[in-house]
Amino acid sequence: ALPYFDRLDYCSMMTNEQVYSLGVERLLGIEIPERAKYIRTLMGEMTRILNHILAVGCHALDVGAMT
Repeated sequence: ALPYFDRLDYCSMMTNEQVYSLGVERLLGIEIPERAKYIRTLMGEMTRILNHILAVGCHALDVGAMT
């Protein structure tokens, strides 16, 4: 099922996979280590920042930044 989430938003695949994994872990009652939670949070925040940078760059190109 994870490849389908990769195709939904190719810029933030990690976040989509994380949401699916959290749901499966909650349904199965799996507890992940504290370190893994910190790593997931860090990667999610890095993805969010990169998506914002991508959006600003695309907007700049749309308004003529390269002309």
